[in-house]
Amino acid sequence: MAVPTGTRTLVLNDDFNPLNIVHWKRGIKRTFESLCEQCNGKGRVAGASCPNCNGVGILPPATIVAYYDLTILDSKGREHIVPAVIANTHHVHRTFKNVPFSRPNIFKRDNYTCQYCGKAGTPGELTLDHVVPRSMWRGSDTPTCWKNIVTACKRCNHNKANKTPEQASMQLRKLINGVWVPYKCPKKPNYQEMVLGLAGRYIPEEWRPYLAQIMKT
Repeated sequence: MAVPTGTRTLVLNDDFNPLNIVHWKRGIKRTFESLCEQCNGKGRVAGASCPNCNGVGILPPATIVAYYDLTILDSKGREHIVPAVIANTHHVHRTFKNVPFSRPNIFKRDNYTCQYCGKAGTPGELTLDHVVPRSMWRGSDTPTCWKNIVTACKRCNHNKANKTPEQASMQLRKLINGVWVPYKCPKKPNYQEMVLGLAGRYIPEEWRPYLAQIMKT
């Protein structure tokens, strides 16, 4: 059976915290000892020890934690299962940072998609909208914040004007596993969500136990 286009493998750290999402071929490759791609096997990046391989230059084989119901044959006729989730057997040191509030990060959180009509666009084609207009804002912080700003196309922003979504008969919506789901309030994304690029991505069933914690925060 051919592997569907877009199939990816979730990579976990040795403590089972999500680290990355890679192409399924890279997922198979990681189940064998391989050269560290971040430092090209040199063990150092920008004059410091490579955090991906801890300065070794070689990545030890990862363990398959969950797999898809798919197998492929390599050039030597050997059969391999397609991994859905793999876990490192070494620890990758990562510093989880606070995601700064910015126009590019709002667009990235919202997958460059209008949160009202679902139209995708480029940064130049999209705008930022205050869910609750600044004149009506009663929050303790500024109205221009993660919880009150969403991506909107120019048409929806114009139609909503100085109204709440309810007053404008509009509904916030986001794409979850291919389904448009209504929601009330945007949220501040955590660092892992932004690094993994989870916004608008289809989440396979095999991944969900390992992403549940970061997806709900």
